[in-house]
Amino acid sequence: MSAQGRQTIASYSPCAEAERAVDYLSDQEFPGERVAIVGHGLHLVGQVVGRVGFGRAALSGAAPGALIDWIFGIRQARLQAANVGHPIVQPLEPGENWRWCYVHEAVV
Repeated sequence: MSAQGRQTIASYSPCAEAERAVDYLSDQEFPGERVAIVGHGLHLVGQVVGRVGFGRAALSGAAPGALIDWIFGIRQARLQAANVGHPIVQPLEPGENWRWCYVHEAVV
């Protein structure tokens, strides 16, 4: 929708009040993709694209961090195996009974 086609339905001084109003509209099942928060004197328009639930928001924040941790964990384990001379690792968790060999890159 173009800027000329927008209709002002409310004005708020702090942005937090505008965000609360959008949250309220979303709770009332108003189609969020039709809402925009426009700041005066700014060069940015925040377009609401829809509602995101708690689970999706948590996953979208946690997934990149978990991936980076996994990559650095593998890197650190490989360096440790090379420096110490112990290429096989196993978990300390009770009931876990597997081992990984970094030389052969296989479960042993």
